Amino acid sequence: MIDKRLFPFNGRVAHTSLQGQIEAETFTDGTVMEVITRTADLLDQPKGSRTCQLLFGEPFRALDESDYSVFGFREADGYVGWMAKQDLGTPPTSPFLKPALRVTVPRAPFLEEPDIKTVSNGAHWYVLPFGSRIRHRPYNDTTKEDALAASGWMMAHQPTSKIPTTRFIRTNHVAPLTTKDPATVAELFLHTPYLWGGDSAFGIDCSGLVQTALTACGIPCPRDSDMQQAAFADIDPATRQRGDLIFWKGHVGMLLDADTLIHANAHHMAVAIEPLADAITRISAKEFGDVTGYARP
Repeated sequence: MIDKRLFPFNGRVAHTSLQGQIEAETFTDGTVMEVITRTADLLDQPKGSRTCQLLFGEPFRALDESDYSVFGFREADGYVGWMAKQDLGTPPTSPFLKPALRVTVPRAPFLEEPDIKTVSNGAHWYVLPFGSRIRHRPYNDTTKEDALAASGWMMAHQPTSKIPTTRFIRTNHVAPLTTKDPATVAELFLHTPYLWGGDSAFGIDCSGLVQTALTACGIPCPRDSDMQQAAFADIDPATRQRGDLIFWKGHVGMLLDADTLIHANAHHMAVAIEPLADAITRISAKEFGDVTGYARP
């Protein structure tokens, strides 16, 4: 059975990986674009429903476009959908830019000047969520660059649909990767509002939290809970431990220890921590039915 969430074909244009499998007017490798807003919704159709989100600096492979929308898939996991054209820009090619770093705190100020008291920063306040990708743009003057680094700031490229600019971010708010413990990442999102299809510290859902926590630690993970349950091997619940996943039909959470759950859920309308036994009782009775399995990524 075809999973349309991972099937890069919109009825007219298809990715070249599908050649020989389907009929399409056009096959294309597509063009890699980059998100230029702090979050951008991936929709099931133009002006449709949100299925998930991409974050600032995240790559999207565009296959087709209309006047206002672009069809393609997230490079990270192949999730297919439509995005607003205004949310995408062309990736930078400057040789002065360093490899991408990730925001490692829930929300990181991204300022016009490396000074929290500068008036323009308040007027143009911009905050990047955990997982956003930024590229360090060093000063050509090494003395100036060293002084900036000593003050705890870094200059970074800000992609836009027009002329790229620069902003500043704290050096302790970014890193290549975060931790080897996904549960630690999940805990960073405690009290984050629940948002169906959300993938950021401004709003997140159950499977978005799990995917974010795992991928931040270098563990590949698909986007939706059914995909996640299929991707990871079942375990005996008697052996459960920190970082393991628990599934219901339509819901997933992560264990902080054998008896404590963290999950983004509509009951609390937030990311919450609660005793596993309490969550199982409530969810089984009022929401998603019985537990369908446990897995260890």
